[in-house]
Amino acid sequence: MVQIKAWQSLQKLQKSPKIKKIAERRQVKTLGHSNTKESYAERLKRKNEARNTALRLNPDISNLHKAMLSWTLNILVQSPW
Repeated sequence: MVQIKAWQSLQKLQKSPKIKKIAERRQVKTLGHSNTKESYAERLKRKNEARNTALRLNPDISNLHKAMLSWTLNILVQSPW
């Protein structure tokens, strides 16, 4: 009787082996991209337009900043303050 209970408890502890499912291979599909010269030129044009837009939105004002720092503000002028 004791051996039967021991055998049953061992059966409960035994794990069945896990079988991994093999994932089916998927194909890659390109959407509207080709390696032609026209598409390369189009991508280059879009990239340049984006760069030019970014430059327009954030102009370089370092020269203006340097000029303002070079101003002398010690001039005796009547001030409204």
